[in-house]
Amino acid sequence: MLVEQDLTLELLPNGGWDARIEVVQVGDLVRSHLIYTQNFTVVYDTLLGPLSGAYLARRAAERGKPVLVVDSHSDWDHYWGNQCFSAPILGLQLTAERILGDFGKAELSKKSEEHASYGAVKLVAPTIRLQGETTLDGGDLTLHLLHTPGHRPDHLALYIPEIRTLLPGDAVETPFALLDEVNPQSDLEQMEATLERFLALDVDWLLCNHAPPQAGKELVRSNLDFYRRLKHQARLSDSVESLIRQFPYTGPADADFYRKDHARICQAAWSAAHP
Repeated sequence: MLVEQDLTLELLPNGGWDARIEVVQVGDLVRSHLIYTQNFTVVYDTLLGPLSGAYLARRAAERGKPVLVVDSHSDWDHYWGNQCFSAPILGLQLTAERILGDFGKAELSKKSEEHASYGAVKLVAPTIRLQGETTLDGGDLTLHLLHTPGHRPDHLALYIPEIRTLLPGDAVETPFALLDEVNPQSDLEQMEATLERFLALDVDWLLCNHAPPQAGKELVRSNLDFYRRLKHQARLSDSVESLIRQFPYTGPADADFYRKDHARICQAAWSAAHP
């Protein structure tokens, strides 16, 4: 089905992960996840707006269980479908503040100018505002909501130990996880700590928002290696320009978004190494 921005929404066929999790993909942009437990259904991120969000709301209601929504963080492509849910929406207090503040309003204004379909979006913040990490007891599955900053300060990943499955949100990505834009030193430290924390978990399946579902945690290692090598090279480089030459972009050739962000992250790493 077509949803916001004329993108195609599809329910991905199960590739071997636990059948109690469904992966919903919108174009090449983003993924959301439905987790079916004995006690409730969890929607981890609500996609782009009232079209894609409505699909998730209908799908979640089909099992007849109570529904809980978890917002991984306050970037637009992860929560603009919130308006379609009357269910409780969980997220960090900071997520609510960012959604309802200048950050959320600026994103909505910008995207509404880019595509008319976003004109119908209403900013809806979490209704249960967490002060930190928490655990949801689904009966058969335990869902640990982990505060994992680096990509954004309000980021929540989701780990399910019974099925050794990690939903890292935007903290793990192909070709590399994107870094926040506030404080280069602390952002880099938090990103590295988050990825190290993921590596310490027992993970058979990695279900990312911006990378295909995959067995194992090799992508976590790759993302961590990217930031470790970047920080090392930044200390050795005498300018941002030399750092970019010595630590070149190696992602998809046609992905201008990642190419530009690679340059931005190099700038952050150099600034952190040369205060």
